[in-house]
Amino acid sequence: MSGWLKRLMDALFPYIPKCVGCGVEKGAVNSLCPKCATELSVPEDGWVQGCGLPAYSLFWYDGIAARIVRGYKYSDKRWLSNFMGDRMAAAAWQMGGFDMVCPVP
Repeated sequence: MSGWLKRLMDALFPYIPKCVGCGVEKGAVNSLCPKCATELSVPEDGWVQGCGLPAYSLFWYDGIAARIVRGYKYSDKRWLSNFMGDRMAAAAWQMGGFDMVCPVP
């Protein structure tokens, strides 16, 4: 898209961040509204046991986190990958990296 057309589209239809959990357009910070941000269940230090091996998890798979994952996997909401990818990259950076990343079905 040419530069002037993009500027025109941005002026007519400005980007308003939406909450990835509930879709509200007002007050979303870092892709979550205050209500959804408080509903995320976070493991105490992130480390959990998975199949007898230590594993790191950003969130417990329940509530808002489960809705986000299911929306991405089953409802073709591919734009949720930005939210999940940003959170995973930040966690990897904080921890100094991981030995392995594996998907959980």
